[in-house]
Amino acid sequence: MVRSVRTLGRLARTTGAALIHANGSRAMMYGGLAGRSTGRPAIWHVRIAESDGVVDHALYALATGVIATSGAVGRRFGKAGKVRLVPNGIDLARFTPRAPSPALRVALGVPPSSPLVLSIGRFVAEKGHRHLLEAAAQIERTGAGVHWVLVGAGELEELLRRQARALGLESQVHFTGWRDDVPDVLAVCDVFVLPSESEGFGRVVVEAMAMARAVVATTVGGVPEIVRDGETGVLVPPAAPAALAAAIRSLLDDPARAARLGAAGRTRAESRFSLTAHVDGVERVYAEVLGGDAARG
Repeated sequence: MVRSVRTLGRLARTTGAALIHANGSRAMMYGGLAGRSTGRPAIWHVRIAESDGVVDHALYALATGVIATSGAVGRRFGKAGKVRLVPNGIDLARFTPRAPSPALRVALGVPPSSPLVLSIGRFVAEKGHRHLLEAAAQIERTGAGVHWVLVGAGELEELLRRQARALGLESQVHFTGWRDDVPDVLAVCDVFVLPSESEGFGRVVVEAMAMARAVVATTVGGVPEIVRDGETGVLVPPAAPAALAAAIRSLLDDPARAARLGAAGRTRAESRFSLTAHVDGVERVYAEVLGGDAARG
């Protein structure tokens, strides 16, 4: 570690870097110490809401400024002090509404006339996919004929596949792995769902909103800062399959409402979560830190 800190410090000096921007806790261990050794400010960019306990205290002390991607992430530190909120931004030119591709629906295994519900995320416990499958089973008991597309991969994939089979959903739940055509997949869905149990920010929700898709998400972490319940989507409690099912069904049954929510979501993404807004926010933090105005407590 000492060698790495020295190397980073030497790089900062030889390049004339005005500050060190560390993305995540591990990077901040090196960046904060290199900043101290070279007399340069260090910014800690934090994206996770869960605390690291005493490690947080040590890294916070090393940081000249802290960038949090959401208020939920910022509350990890229990005080405003050095923390500045800069939401993540997305490429609105890439994630822009477009006509859905019938060929893509076929390639995903979804019949042309079937409702399509989409979720994107790693297959890990905190993403809550098991609750989504329970909600799917509740909806399918009414004979809705919905197809469920799950984009992602992870340690729980086989367990989720077994759950889908046990619920009698094997022919209607489609596991696609990771895909490079996420905007196109979003374009073909009727409803996008984020069933997470924890979420520091929820970038994929912004991507879905930017594509003018109706969103159902859980009230965890930074998600309520993105989705305005009843205005740009529908929020439900985490780990509540019945509430999740009711919200999804309400949007599938009312396409006009889903379209209104989707349009409002695109407007909010444009006004709040563009790459330009993100860059401007980071630059403001740089200016504050380099101007010596960042709080030191």
